[in-house]
Amino acid sequence: MGESWPSRIDPGESQPIVLAPMAINPELLEILACPVCKTEVILTAVGNGLKCGACFRVYPIRDDIPVMLIDEASIEPPESPSATEPAGG
Repeated sequence: MGESWPSRIDPGESQPIVLAPMAINPELLEILACPVCKTEVILTAVGNGLKCGACFRVYPIRDDIPVMLIDEASIEPPESPSATEPAGG
């Protein structure tokens, strides 16, 4: 069959509640910063890491916990401009 998510029963509820993968808490995301350049980080498009817009390091998220260690980060080049944008800007 397909992948199944863990479930739990809330007090007062008779049906199990299916737990989806957790997203990063927005309040936590507001206070996190790149340990190298102290710039804010944003969630990657796939949601598996936090990317610094200044130094382009991507810090992985493992078990719903951001791993903000410099040695664990990968460096991704900046996203290239859209093909529809003029070359001169």
